[in-house]
Amino acid sequence: MTYPLYNNNLVQTAYLHQSPFKGDRLVRQGVVLNEMKGAFGNPLSILYSGLNKALFPGTSYAENSGGDPLVIPELSHEMLLEFHASHYHPSQAMFMSAGRIEAKEIQAKLVERVLSRRTGRCPARRPELAADWIAPRRAQVRVPSAQARPDEHGLQLSWRFGESTDPLATARLRLLSHGLLGDASAPVMKAMQSAGFGRPSQMNFVDSGLRQLVLHIGMEGLTETQVERAKSCIEQALEDAATDGVPVVVLKTALRDMRFAQREMQGDTIPDALRRLLDAVPLRMNGGDVAAAFDIEPVLQQLEKEIEDPAFFKRAVRELINHPNLLATHVIADADFATLREAQEAKALALKERELSDDERRQIGAEEAALAEHRKARSNTDVLPCVQPSELRREPIAFPEIQHQHSSISVVGAATNGITYATTLFDLSTATKDDRPWLSLYADIVPDLGTGSLGFEEAGRWRQRQVWLDERSQRRSTCAAE
Repeated sequence: MTYPLYNNNLVQTAYLHQSPFKGDRLVRQGVVLNEMKGAFGNPLSILYSGLNKALFPGTSYAENSGGDPLVIPELSHEMLLEFHASHYHPSQAMFMSAGRIEAKEIQAKLVERVLSRRTGRCPARRPELAADWIAPRRAQVRVPSAQARPDEHGLQLSWRFGESTDPLATARLRLLSHGLLGDASAPVMKAMQSAGFGRPSQMNFVDSGLRQLVLHIGMEGLTETQVERAKSCIEQALEDAATDGVPVVVLKTALRDMRFAQREMQGDTIPDALRRLLDAVPLRMNGGDVAAAFDIEPVLQQLEKEIEDPAFFKRAVRELINHPNLLATHVIADADFATLREAQEAKALALKERELSDDERRQIGAEEAALAEHRKARSNTDVLPCVQPSELRREPIAFPEIQHQHSSISVVGAATNGITYATTLFDLSTATKDDRPWLSLYADIVPDLGTGSLGFEEAGRWRQRQVWLDERSQRRSTCAAE
């Protein structure tokens, strides 16, 4: 609410928003409210939300999932309870686990601690599917900017496809995206980088986290008159790709990268098992088969057969060109974006302040004081899970045996899901003191440099091809040995 918090719902509602006084003026505060104000100051966040609103009209995706700070104060505690009861009922939950604990033991705990405490079921909820268009559409999205310079315009082309629960369709779209945008020599990426104006946008990717797949291709750093030129540049590059295609080695390299990403264990940030479960969540939420998130090898094998057809990639690009569910968005930097929203909030607050009675003002003060006291209270940490000493292993994990194959080569066995990792260390003790500050920069840029005979585009393609050739040679050697 934008004024008194009723029914002693101080903590729950104030988490979203509250309206205490600052001096004699009514102000809005709240954890979620302030978080979303920060999100609405992020140009990429606003652009993404704006694109989804235009791509998915009439669906849940057309609304900002965190809430618009200008609208959040309209949420009452009763509305919050109603939403929570229908969306956060245990029958709407997904339970995933990983590890060596028996599934029946985990399920028994879930029944005891969660499912037995709430009865009944709520209808399954799933984001709606957007209706197909008969022709491409255009839109404008204004994003916050400090200065709104003349060269802060952008163009985004966004294609909306079928459901992301189809693993083959998802992999095909990723393959198409790699062929068009994968490196500096890819046709659309090359066209954008060599256009002579603007640059590739930060939103060139396949979005598979929604119920429907979306491919984004765009440019930024444009003047207003360059927006249509950017659109023509991308469209011409697509036409060229539909006519000329790309070398099959590019597609084989993309499949290799997809296979690597599927197998790679990234335990340095979060446990690999947890990462795989998180990857499976969107599939399960949207009604798909979670097994597809754990193993896409059958899909990759299918694509390996499909790309043997020389017309495969050309046909995919032509279908993209003719796809009616295309949104062309003019991105406009707006220096008044934040100011206008602040003015709207101030106007709404001023109106509410004029409507407050003396009793309501006193109640706001009393509830603000009660909330301040509540925040001083000690949190009940007993309800939080904790690791008991008995659950820790007594002995340290044994380090794998190191095999010294050569004076300068050491091999360590590890569970890497079939991937072999090599790390090369260089002795830089001879580097001069003046050279050392440049070493980090050198390491960052050397993968994007050309060679004496190859430019950076050709060198990048060469590196990709060499990796694939080495992989193919290794397979042949293995087969010959067998």
